[in-house]
Amino acid sequence: MALPAANATVKGYSVPHTLYIYSGVLLTFVVMLAPIARKVAADIREQEEKPWDKVPLNTFSLYWMAGSGTACTGVAAYFWEYLAHG
Repeated sequence: MALPAANATVKGYSVPHTLYIYSGVLLTFVVMLAPIARKVAADIREQEEKPWDKVPLNTFSLYWMAGSGTACTGVAAYFWEYLAHG
């Protein structure tokens, strides 16, 4: 398997663009999951302990993941212009 930066260079992308995308995706996952990790883990644990009872949907976690993922994508798209023009 080729290195991502080398693979991107072959396809015509610059290394800074590739690193920007990879770091942005990883940071998005951290922003989406870190604040709600305990609650999600508790819900999973509760579901495993009582498989016959359905754990209610935690709407805050759902909205947090959707909202923060959208916000991170928007911020990345906004700063893409600055990266493109150096």
